[in-house]
Amino acid sequence: AALDVLQEQPRRVERLAEGADALRDELARAGFRLGGGETHIVSVLVGDARSAARIAEAALAEGVFVEAVRGPEPVGGAARLRLAVMATHTHAELRAAARALAAAARRAGFRPETAAPAAPVGPALPDGGERPEAVAPVRPALFDGEAEALPRAA
Repeated sequence: AALDVLQEQPRRVERLAEGADALRDELARAGFRLGGGETHIVSVLVGDARSAARIAEAALAEGVFVEAVRGPEPVGGAARLRLAVMATHTHAELRAAARALAAAARRAGFRPETAAPAAPVGPALPDGGERPEAVAPVRPALFDGEAEALPRAA
């Protein structure tokens, strides 16, 4: 069914990418540090798990659903907020969501425009080298044991 929708509405994928870019631009303007790649999943780096939880709760009160992604963390200070853009979101809705998230963050005691950079968020390197500044999104397991069952890319 999804393939039928894509054939009938080929511009849908472009609208999704444009929406994700619009949300990233607005969040960056508000001072948030962003992580991850260029998918429809937008990752906002917060640092500590308590702040992420407080911001997510305050954002929900504003009508914006964000997921607080926190521990167990391989590296301290890697908590983040995760937002998912849909092709049906308008740019106006995404701008409003970014503004509401910034207001929610301030109410939760987090000032994105003045926040010091969070601790490095990449996995520790075996040789003790520096960690990357951002981590590529990882598909979480939906059910126990699913991660082991997923095919690995060569």
